[in-house]
Amino acid sequence: MDELFIPEFWERKWIEFKSKNNRYRGQCKTAGEYWNQRAEGFANSTIKSDSRQERTREVFSFLELFGIIKSDMTVLDIGSGPGSFAIPLAERGARVVALDPASRMLEILQENLPPSMPGSVNCVQALWEDYDVENRGWENKFDLVFASMSPGVNNLETLQKMMFCSRRWCYLSGFSGTRNYSLYNEVFKQITGGPYINHFNDIIFPFNLLYTLGCEPSIKLSHSSNHLKQKVTDFRREICEILENKELLNTEAESVVEQLIERHASQGSIRQEVSSRVGMIIWQVV
Repeated sequence: MDELFIPEFWERKWIEFKSKNNRYRGQCKTAGEYWNQRAEGFANSTIKSDSRQERTREVFSFLELFGIIKSDMTVLDIGSGPGSFAIPLAERGARVVALDPASRMLEILQENLPPSMPGSVNCVQALWEDYDVENRGWENKFDLVFASMSPGVNNLETLQKMMFCSRRWCYLSGFSGTRNYSLYNEVFKQITGGPYINHFNDIIFPFNLLYTLGCEPSIKLSHSSNHLKQKVTDFRREICEILENKELLNTEAESVVEQLIERHASQGSIRQEVSSRVGMIIWQVV
């Protein structure tokens, strides 16, 4: 049989791709540490932004094409973050388990949960890769297992864990191609002459894995754009970590960063446009 039709081929390609390209920002930190540091800025660009509300409507429209959203459904939200989808799902009557490795993300989720919905979202602080779903009794427990842009779903095992927990539907989204960061590009063009290349993962790998596993995944591609607002201190730390990981951080690079901050910062914050193409996959567990 041609290896293109064997799951192990696509898992191997997925791992090779990530190993080649994954120079993570803050890669030496734990997942909880990394996302705790980003929690405030991430919340501002997701649950508190107009562009994110449009993105949420687009995801729900895709789910509704399959008749998935029901008022009494149970949902596992993997990598829930500050509740970008957990809260809207709960508002539609779902009982949601929000799983995330970052305590601050889950705190923000609880802070933004309407007072009229106590107990509708149960927060679990854990790393999806390490979480023992079998011991927790989650086999076929959820009507929908949902993972939006979650770095926790990153290989065959974590994909199969999603299906283990679902009694019917799974949803997974991820980037398709590179992401474009306007200010990171500005810094990199001054230092290297080219843009910041950000292509650490791609939806092609889980899609083809599902196909070779005998699933029937439906996919939709769309363009996403939003403004990421961060404290200047957070922006400076992140861009310097990126430059350090690429062995580009030196006195000259630090000067470029400071000049950019001076041009773009206002009242202790800085905003940049982030655009990308996103792939959304829905499949039924049989």
